[in-house]
Amino acid sequence: QTPFDRAFDAYLCLIHQSRMQVCSSVHTCAASGLRVEAWSSPLNSGDLDGGGAGGEAAYHFAFRIKLHHVGRGGPIQILGREWEVYDSKNKREKFIPGYQPIYTYGSRHGHTPILLPGEGFSYSNIVSLPTAHGICRGSFAVQQLTPAPSRQQKEKGAKEKKEGEEEEA
Repeated sequence: QTPFDRAFDAYLCLIHQSRMQVCSSVHTCAASGLRVEAWSSPLNSGDLDGGGAGGEAAYHFAFRIKLHHVGRGGPIQILGREWEVYDSKNKREKFIPGYQPIYTYGSRHGHTPILLPGEGFSYSNIVSLPTAHGICRGSFAVQQLTPAPSRQQKEKGAKEKKEGEEEEA
């Protein structure tokens, strides 16, 4: 690859990143401590010129979701997500009901990640629409988990239990 080719590839990458910046959103839920960042972008222009079923144009969009535990409490578990995707005519094209596990592109297994404070999880996928624009709405089911006791807490509890049994004897 020539230096010009590498420069052109870098330029295309910057264009793609700037499109994703424009088509992004961030939301933080104070109750759960979950921050959701979402980005979407049309795929290569060569993929946008049709080929849908029934002669309809198919527009393909890549999206990336990043979940980050910004709370101060214990761990949280992402139990699933629910999404509705609409085309620019406000017709619902895709519906993922009932907080199903998260499936990443090409994966056959759903994810229900457990996040400690400061940890994150991200996934990507592709959605196709019959129109060049659309909108997505969704939510995540989050469960607060009780932190597992530390080794010191377990040892202290065992010692207190043993002392209690000795006093009863």
